[in-house]
Amino acid sequence: MDNSLTTTTQASVRVLPFQIVLPNLKKIGVLLVALAFYYILWDRGFVWLWGDLTAWLGADSALLAEHSWIGMTGNHLWMLLLTVGAVMLICGKQWHQWSGLTFANARQSMRLILPVIFIWSVAMVIFVAVTYLLPNQLPGFGFHLSAPNVIGWLAFEWIVVGLTEEFWFRGVLYRLLRSAWTGTAQLGRWEIPSAAVISAILFSAAHINFSTATFTITHFDPLQVGAQLALGLWYGLIRQRTGSLLGPILAHNITDGILMSLLFLVAAVMR
Repeated sequence: MDNSLTTTTQASVRVLPFQIVLPNLKKIGVLLVALAFYYILWDRGFVWLWGDLTAWLGADSALLAEHSWIGMTGNHLWMLLLTVGAVMLICGKQWHQWSGLTFANARQSMRLILPVIFIWSVAMVIFVAVTYLLPNQLPGFGFHLSAPNVIGWLAFEWIVVGLTEEFWFRGVLYRLLRSAWTGTAQLGRWEIPSAAVISAILFSAAHINFSTATFTITHFDPLQVGAQLALGLWYGLIRQRTGSLLGPILAHNITDGILMSLLFLVAAVMR
């Protein structure tokens, strides 16, 4: 066979756009379904249902504004209820196994989270000292440091946030993405599922505040978004290694709880 003819034929092969798009339609479709699911339940669901519920109950708007942890806790618990209900309708009795809400591999989960929690704790002590203690700058909370606010926010960060957010991001969203995004990404010596990477990106993006009416960003903290991306990758790795949400939920609660506790402690010392 003429080798020059073979070389010419191979060189003339061109990849057309549809040859790239068509094999990835399932991936794109699953991602769009996941985003729509999130938007309907977590965003619009809060506005339509939780907002209407508080209005129907005649809740004092001034009270809710002063004790913002009430709205945040109600938002997360309401969205958890809606998400669990949707998963139960789709998956039936196996909903908790499908989502990963089990106690499977509990010891392995603890082995994976404890070293990183120690590192996180040291890093947060240094961060709080450099950012607030050394320059003698009081942390800004956006609410009065009353006993109900301190207790309410600590309860939210240490108990509520991990269960509610991890059930969606490393539970439902992760499983939806895994149905199409079956590859892996190599991050150093760690091999992380592509679904976990995408989930971490969306998790960090969820910490950017924006207005859906005007599509403008109202709050963006690069340090916070970067930290959430790193933590999201870690939570995803734990989910993949153990097959359970136990580790991500505990890790999420502890990391958020440590930071909030340190901020309250610094505020108490500096007052």
